Amino acid sequence: MTTNESAGTESPRLNPFAFPSDTTFRFFLLIVAIIGVSLFLYNWLYFSFADNQSDLNRELACLEEQMAAYQTAVSLDDIDAANERFGDCRAAINRPKGTFMLGGVGVLLATALALFLLTPVWKLRRGRLTDLPEEDAPEVTAELRSLVSEAGLEREPRFVWNPLNPGSSGLAFGHVGRHYVALSGGLVTQFFTDRPGFRAVVLHELAHLRNRDVSKTYFTVALWHAFVLVGVVPFLVSLVDDGWDTIFD
Repeated sequence: MTTNESAGTESPRLNPFAFPSDTTFRFFLLIVAIIGVSLFLYNWLYFSFADNQSDLNRELACLEEQMAAYQTAVSLDDIDAANERFGDCRAAINRPKGTFMLGGVGVLLATALALFLLTPVWKLRRGRLTDLPEEDAPEVTAELRSLVSEAGLEREPRFVWNPLNPGSSGLAFGHVGRHYVALSGGLVTQFFTDRPGFRAVVLHELAHLRNRDVSKTYFTVALWHAFVLVGVVPFLVSLVDDGWDTIFD
């Protein structure tokens, strides 16, 4: 068999881009991990500020009531009733802790949502970004519309820029229904000096919108910041009265 014949019968190589991205799954795992750790922190906080001695006395009272019921039980129904009363007794003790923990997670998610919704405002102000005026750069805005169509976006994002930023960069941010693509002044200048480079940067940012990565990314970042604010900081404050052994453990 010749080399050409061998090459002609070669199996086609797998296309790695044919498989779906696992970015969403990674974000999901990170969110689940943060919520799981938050439950631990709020459980710790509950015991740090609750009346633990009172809860212990109530637990002992529940146990004594169950033992007394066992001693007077004459049938399996009596034992089942005693176990049910013991479960109800302990549930009444644990219910405030569960409410506190779930409430903490609710505050965490609400804080994350607030940070997520405020992120575009913060980025616009911090980056001193304003709308890209069509009358000043009609060729650029026409090219941007063409790139939006080329990227296959159903809705055009709001293009903003900072003309005083000499760098050559772009950034997609925002959330569902309000997406932005920020362009630096240097990138707009690059449109006239290096059209392919300009197209590559803009298409890269539009690809993030096409793949729906922007909202997932910024919500995950907002959740992490909220976790530090309403989870880690109160937890560290609760350790002030604990010994070094507890802190290191």
